[in-house]
Amino acid sequence: MKHPIELGAMYQQFQRKDRKPVRIKAKQRLDTYPFRNLPFVAGKRSKVTATAWDIPAGGGYFGGYKTGEAMALAYLKHDRAHGRSHMYYQFREIVESFLIRIEQEGGWAAYCASEGNDEMAGLRGQFVGFMNTISDRLTMASRFLFHDLDMVTERELIDIANLGLNFDHVAYMGSLSDDDAEGGA
Repeated sequence: MKHPIELGAMYQQFQRKDRKPVRIKAKQRLDTYPFRNLPFVAGKRSKVTATAWDIPAGGGYFGGYKTGEAMALAYLKHDRAHGRSHMYYQFREIVESFLIRIEQEGGWAAYCASEGNDEMAGLRGQFVGFMNTISDRLTMASRFLFHDLDMVTERELIDIANLGLNFDHVAYMGSLSDDDAEGGA
């Protein structure tokens, strides 16, 4: 795997000269909530609805893929620096923002048929590049870190998933102790 700096130099050689370049700006603010300092996250005062993915949709599929890949690495670097205290819902926010952006650009039909639509192709590339990079890193981590998975069978996981399919809000609330339901410990 090439270092991101090497890849950036290679991509620069093949930039189109017939268009005004689209840029992601580095954040100069130091928000008390570090997630907002990521280059793809909209600021507090932003009016966009997809606040956790505020990247211009352009560059076609391949340019979008490289953008998504780079932003996934920025996200992982952020997570490594700040710990996992909020990671579980930050990742969800990113995925939800991608879904909102896809809807704004024409929905799933346009996403699947993105030929000829440079913006949707770029957004699709960003999504695939981001998710593939996260998946690749998660696969590497699972091989070395998730040893507890060796202690459970696939059948047990399916049984737990099936229980979850029938564990609705009413069942969840019924499972809480009185202290849990009132917010106590």
